[in-house]
Formats: sequence, structure tokens, C-alpha cells
Amino acid sequence: ALRLIGSLNIAVLEQSLTELLRRHESLRTSFPAVNGVPLQKISPDMTVSLPVTDLRHLSPEEQSDDVPRRITDAARQTFNLSKGPLFRAALLRLEESSHILIVMTHHILVDNWSMKILIRDLFQLYGDLSSGKTPCLPELPIQFADFSCWHREWITGDVLETQLSFWKKQLAGVPPLLELPTDRPRPPVQTYRGGMEHIKTDAELTARLKTLSQESGMTLFMTVLADFAALLSLY
Repeated sequence: ALRLIGSLNIAVLEQSLTELLRRHESLRTSFPAVNGVPLQKISPDMTVSLPVTDLRHLSPEEQSDDVPRRITDAARQTFNLSKGPLFRAALLRLEESSHILIVMTHHILVDNWSMKILIRDLFQLYGDLSSGKTPCLPELPIQFADFSCWHREWITGDVLETQLSFWKKQLAGVPPLLELPTDRPRPPVQTYRGGMEHIKTDAELTARLKTLSQESGMTLFMTVLADFAALLSLY
């Protein structure tokens, strides 16, 4: 959900979203099953409709209660992976110069890193189109399906066997369950219910973690996950 402040041309924003789908094949992809096997099906073209909900009749206090509910409701709308589309958008109008753009997509298409790229491209497209220019973003040399095919071809033969042999050796004898010394026994049937803990790190530690990640050729997520695995190993 993106807060947009200032004059907004809704028709151009809708056009920009459609142009975003034209640029990125992954956003036009669905996954029908053929003989029980899911395949990628890329639609040659797809348009985006941008429904607008006008909330200007609500007070700021009422909007602060209503907007999160509408965003949550939008996020709970399911997708049909076999038919698509797996990308949707909606707009909430709070004031004449204040809107919230809700972008909904299935995680099979977009992760957090990709979303940042899509939002960057969307703003560039909107800026060009609202100025009457032809979008100046260069055509992508490869699409994600091209990368997937390359990776599938690469991770075969000796490369695959080397990776499999390494991890089979590393994980030999690992117990199927991690028996942590918790304050209560595991239930007879696992529920897989989880919780959420929020931990803040200071700027110095965050900078050191980022430096370590860059020096190790890893993402920050991989470094933090390794830290968590090291913590679990102590138990």
C-alpha cells in the first residue's frame, strides 16, 4: 500500500500499471496444471483496471480506522493460480490530493526485492506518461522466465551432483525434529502455529551486519538467518 500525495491523474496511473505488466512478463504469468504438472503460461497482453473508492466523506479519524481494514480485505482476496490474473490494484481517495494505491500480487510472482523494482518502474512510467512522453525505460534484455530456464540448465549434471553430495554429507544424521528445551512438551499433533517477535538493532550493528554480508557475498537476510541457526545450534 503506497501513500500518494499531490495531484494524481488516475487514468494515467491505470495506464502506467498496464504498461508495467507489458514490461514484466512475470506479472502476466499464470500456472495451469497439465497432467498434474504446473506450467508457466505468459499472456501476450493484459490490462489493469483500477477501481477507485472515494473516502472523502469520512473524517480523518474514520479514515484511520477504515483504510487498514480495506487494505487487509484486499490482501485477503484469493488468486486463481491456474487462470490468473495474479496482479491487481485498487485506489483509495482520501482527499483531492491524497490517495493510497493498493497493489496486490501473488508471492509466486513477486518477492520484496522485486516489488521495489516494480514500484521504481511504475513511478518512472507514470512520470513519463503524465508528461506526455513515450516511456523511456529501456526494454529488458531478458525476462524472469529466461533466467529460470538458464538456472534449470545450469543446475544439472556435475553441478547438481556436487551440490547434492555436499548437502547430503552436511545433513547426514540430522534429527527430523529440533527438540528445543521449551517450557512445555510438543503436542501429539503439530499445529505449526507460530508467533512473531520484533527485535530492533542499533545503527552500528546493522552496518556491521551489512558489511559482513557484502564481504561474504550474501544478502542481509542470509546473514541473519545464519545467526539464528547458530543460536539454535547452542540448544
